[in-house]
Amino acid sequence: MNTREQSRWKRWGKGGAAVLAGALALGAGWQALASAHEAAQLERSGRMVDVGTHRMHLHCTGRGSPTVVLESGATGGSSPWAWVQAELAQQTRVCSYDRSGMQWSEASPLPRTAANVSAELRTLLANAGEEGPFVLVGHSLGGIYARRFVADHPEDVAGLVLLDSSHPDQLDRLGDEARKLQSAFTSILQASPWLAHVGLMRATDLFAAQAEGLPPAALAAAAHFVTQPGHLRTSAAELAHWDESMAQVRGAGPFGDLPLSVISAEKGDDAWLQLHREMASLSSRAHYRVIPEADHLSVVMRKDHAAAVAAAIGELLAVVRNGGEA
Repeated sequence: MNTREQSRWKRWGKGGAAVLAGALALGAGWQALASAHEAAQLERSGRMVDVGTHRMHLHCTGRGSPTVVLESGATGGSSPWAWVQAELAQQTRVCSYDRSGMQWSEASPLPRTAANVSAELRTLLANAGEEGPFVLVGHSLGGIYARRFVADHPEDVAGLVLLDSSHPDQLDRLGDEARKLQSAFTSILQASPWLAHVGLMRATDLFAAQAEGLPPAALAAAAHFVTQPGHLRTSAAELAHWDESMAQVRGAGPFGDLPLSVISAEKGDDAWLQLHREMASLSSRAHYRVIPEADHLSVVMRKDHAAAVAAAIGELLAVVRNGGEA
């Protein structure tokens, strides 16, 4: 390559870098303006509760006992529970919340492990004046956190629902493909705060599609927060602590005669459903059921599937109220 060609390539390189920098700046500006507009339109139905080092968002509706506490899966929050919470509020008091650093909750200084999530939830409920014992409902990764809460605070728990829940041994039991998928998803989450900052998460709707089926207000909130760097940064931190959280739960249980409902979405593969059937052995008062036609997300986000889940939780509430007898 002669001197003239080198000079030309150098100019093109500088020009390309300038174009890229300009595009990223435009994307960041679009992200900031769109986020501010969305935030002004969102409806935050719950309240902010001081937990000592920061504030957390708690949304409680309905009346009665026991109070049901809803624990979301990875990248989730209170919004995905909209249909389930509306159904359950007709039967008893029910609370959804945002884990620290997710949706409306402020970030915690502590690592995002199951033990820390459990401790923060207990403080949140106590400081909010919510009285137990509670029925914990954990979806996906939230099932791991719910199991840790039961192990840490058995006196505060009247029942447990594991809804298409993660299993502490699933990456070992489901084979190399499951571990590869987990690694790929974790890598995407780790990059997502930067992608969100320059508007690429908004442009691609990479995670927003996961909220399809929710009622309008909940859909708007869920779609907004999966384009926000802080929410995504915490979601990535939770998965980064996956192995530690699984180790913290692996020794948790069995739970004696605690009323337990294990619920699977029908469209999971056979090995996934087998893990769920095994989780029913955590209690001598356990029941296993499958929600027909549901998949891992629709089981909470589609109205008819959520209604079936709420009905199953209602059956467990009846067992709890009857002193553990079906």
